[in-house]
Amino acid sequence: MRRKRCKPMFRPVFAFSLLAVMCVSVSAQVVEKKKDSVRFIKPAPLERAEEAALPSKPRLPDMMPVKNCEALPLTDADKLQLWRVAHKVDLRNSTAGANSFAKFDLPHTKEQAWVRKVAHNNPRSPAASGDIVVVGSGGGNQVYGLDISTGRQIWMATSKDAGISSIEIDGDSAYYTTYSCTFERVRLISGEIAFVKWISPTVDNQPAVKGGKAFCSYQGTNGTRLTAHSIETGAEKWSIDAGASGGIQGPVIGDGCVLLATTDGALGCYDLDSGRLNWKQSLGLTVAPVAVPGGILCVTPVEAPRTVEPPAESKESKPTENAQPAKPESDRDSVVPVKPSETSEPDSDSKSEEKVLVAHGTQKLGFLGTGAPPAQNPGMTGPPGNGGLDYQGARPGYDGEMAFFANNGRISALGMAPGAKHWEVAVAGSQARHFTTPVVSAQMMIVATSDGYVLAFSRATGQTIWAYHFEGQSFASKPAVGKDRVMFTSTSGALISIPTGVSAKSDSGKPVSDAEISRDFEKNRKPNQPPPSDPNAGRNEEAARPPETTIEPETPPAVAGPSKGEQERAEKRKQERKEAKGEKYEPKPIRRE
Repeated sequence: MRRKRCKPMFRPVFAFSLLAVMCVSVSAQVVEKKKDSVRFIKPAPLERAEEAALPSKPRLPDMMPVKNCEALPLTDADKLQLWRVAHKVDLRNSTAGANSFAKFDLPHTKEQAWVRKVAHNNPRSPAASGDIVVVGSGGGNQVYGLDISTGRQIWMATSKDAGISSIEIDGDSAYYTTYSCTFERVRLISGEIAFVKWISPTVDNQPAVKGGKAFCSYQGTNGTRLTAHSIETGAEKWSIDAGASGGIQGPVIGDGCVLLATTDGALGCYDLDSGRLNWKQSLGLTVAPVAVPGGILCVTPVEAPRTVEPPAESKESKPTENAQPAKPESDRDSVVPVKPSETSEPDSDSKSEEKVLVAHGTQKLGFLGTGAPPAQNPGMTGPPGNGGLDYQGARPGYDGEMAFFANNGRISALGMAPGAKHWEVAVAGSQARHFTTPVVSAQMMIVATSDGYVLAFSRATGQTIWAYHFEGQSFASKPAVGKDRVMFTSTSGALISIPTGVSAKSDSGKPVSDAEISRDFEKNRKPNQPPPSDPNAGRNEEAARPPETTIEPETPPAVAGPSKGEQERAEKRKQERKEAKGEKYEPKPIRRE
């Protein structure tokens, strides 16, 4: 009997396959279109150290990090959730006592971190060189030299006055100013104070020291003064009037000049040798500039929408320039670059024009080349409040090749060398969160926040390597780096030293790569619990942020009593402050019990 032959199901299979191919093609187009519409750039996977080498020759920035496009707002689900990626560390008991010290373990490395109480509150930025990190006691008058690796106190110097500024290290010495009212130098090895130079009744900026020159800005009789000093004796070389507005953070040494940003948003450029004013322009600066090869990085407000007023009918009136179209409010949180205003034309004598690199919320990061820049944002003020010793703001970081800008929930890396990579990370959470100035150590970009987070990202890709949440701590000052460690001062008065993890050796004897450190961190860390849904969370974070203008020195511990000389100096300083304001004051006679 002949068997009946079955017909193959060729046609149904072919039709099903064709339908599947069409579905895949449409899905790919939808995904690609969605990628173009979202402004968040997802960091690339981590690379090993040998694969992440970047060209070392710096040059001017010649490209934007991302293209300008219509973007959809990101939700918190699309952003980096810090509580999900961070390991919780509680140091409140370890920093309860004066000059307390403790070591603790971290999941990303076998090296121990350490914490030491160095101030009652608000110590400013430390500085590191070799095996020593130097930090001041904030409102007190002590300066400490500590071993970077162990936290052991090597020396303690006692300043003549209180209110220690951020520390600047040059050569074998550390330099700082005191709020009232000196410029001082202390030797790194011994802690010996080399000189104390009285400069003004009130000094609310840190010094700048480089190449054998030291510069200070402070409140003078007729406003702000800028002075140059010998680093051997502190003797004044020149002194000039820098205007009525106070300085922002302190002088910045640029390419052949010294720069000083003031609280009215202006920037002045002065000759290094004579103090002669080269140029001064109103730029709307909100933080001190950062000097880079060929120019400076500056942070200014995003221009507010302008309205077009019809020109007056008078023949003598000048024509009004066309205003730019108003930017949608949703785009103010965009991380896409903001084009420089075409209505702000540089003067004919100008040699520089601002190139906007990136904008975060109401602040933008720009690059100004050498030469006098055109005036911008006239009438716009600088930082909130009056600046002062505690104010650093959203100042960008720079490591010789890349610039880093962290503000308004965004962290951007902008390559300034041929072939350098760009990346961006959007952070979820309250807009009340503020970032410190980013720093780079061992191919990691590290930054801290005002609500106690310390974050390490791959410098090349932006991938998170490790993250910690220090409960009860808040960070506002720029950290210091040295010996594969990063050191932060908290506003509660603690100095925390964290090893990056790179100095430890792998099984093969080579330095540990970023990818290996990240894997160890994820393997050993303890997951966090989600934060409580508190409608006042944003307000709590803002309240935890230290006041930006708190520069009054802390109350010193009780002692037997001031000496006659100390009382006479205090009365003399009080008299000078009153006379600087045009008031008369008779020093009180010294009475001893």
